[in-house]
Amino acid sequence: GASLSVAWLFGAYFRYANLEDAHLEGAVLIEANFERARITRANLRLANLTNARFEGADLSTANLEETNLTEAFGDAETQLPDNVPRPTHWPPPAPDNKRR
Repeated sequence: GASLSVAWLFGAYFRYANLEDAHLEGAVLIEANFERARITRANLRLANLTNARFEGADLSTANLEETNLTEAFGDAETQLPDNVPRPTHWPPPAPDNKRR
């Protein structure tokens, strides 16, 4: 439930972090590392995720409204909400991964 709205977190290291219910709306998260982070129910609306890394992260219930993932990186294990299209440069979801 951390409140980091509109924070400047360039290159932040959130690897394996629990960011459940975090408020990151409008935050600058350029080159942030969210590898294997739990980002469920977090608000990332309008966050700048340029070159952010989400390998293995769970964003399945995150608010990604008006957030651009086209310059972020994910892998087959990265979970996205059903209403968020998977960026074309990300690999398809793993067969056992029920989410997008």
